[in-house]
Order: sequence, then C-alpha cells, then structure tokens
Amino acid sequence: MKTAKTRASHSQLILTALKAGEHITGVDAFVRWKCFALPQRIFDLRKQGHKIVSETSSVSGKRWATYHMELASSP
Repeated sequence: MKTAKTRASHSQLILTALKAGEHITGVDAFVRWKCFALPQRIFDLRKQGHKIVSETSSVSGKRWATYHMELASSP
C-alpha cells in the first residue's frame, strides 16, 4: 500500500516535470518514478488548482493519455 508520503512525493516529481514543459504518460511515470497511479496523481494535482491537459492517443486499439501543463494565454 502506498503511503501519503509516497503519493505526495510522486505528485511533486510529476508537477516539477510538467512545469518544466514535459509531456508525461503512465509508462514515463512508472519508468522514472515507479509511479503506478499517474491518473490519480494528476487528479490530486488538478484538485490543488493546477491546469493540466490530458490528450488521449491510440494505435492498433491501444489507448493511453499524455499529460502536460496548460499554456498560459497571452493578453
């Protein structure tokens, strides 16, 4: 079972990468941080007010989501 500390740690690592302009998939999160629950961490970050965009892709019937930060619009 994951601890609150692990969830918070994963959320912070993910947020740092997203703020750096990275696009992250579930495979990326697992390989880089051993995070099995990327959609849940994205949900947590969105609840905190972070503007995170998800894009769904598919190839040969396989689907996955890619997450990135919403770009700030210019006035």
